[in-house]
Amino acid sequence: KNNKNFIIFSGSYEYKPNAYSIDQLIKFIMPNLHKIEPDIELLILGNENLEYSEPWLKFEKVSKNKYLNYLSNAIAIVIPSNESYGSKVKIIEALCYGTPVITTKTGFTGINIINKLQPSIESNNRSIIKKIIKIKNSRDKYYQAAKNVKKHYIRMHDINLNIKRFIKRLESLWLQT
Repeated sequence: KNNKNFIIFSGSYEYKPNAYSIDQLIKFIMPNLHKIEPDIELLILGNENLEYSEPWLKFEKVSKNKYLNYLSNAIAIVIPSNESYGSKVKIIEALCYGTPVITTKTGFTGINIINKLQPSIESNNRSIIKKIIKIKNSRDKYYQAAKNVKKHYIRMHDINLNIKRFIKRLESLWLQT
């Protein structure tokens, strides 16, 4: 991993849950983060350029390959969501590429992953800012945690392993009768 200093949000402002997250990032998180860490930028990967002009803000519509390149170089993908719609795929995809994730309990709803470091589930904008700084300063530790979550997630959803578990469970039930 290189040391580019940017965080990512992926999604269109036209989608209501994304609009909330983008507003949180642009109006609250980044202005306060920028006071402490002026070199960190926010890259919003969506399909529009909103009417904001900040030195730390960039909008870009990207191909899947470019998106994955950004994922692998970002400090983290940040999803300060108040709804769980749409965030699950973004979170799982980021973790599968070894990218640290910062989200809220609501944004994480429905994902069954337990790890001390990743994803980071934060309760408010202040704790999101602290976590961005912490990940920036300890990247290797958080990237490794994200990779470990990927391994766990793959094992958890491995079809062959789940079929074996199912058959074993059926056999044990059959033996009980």
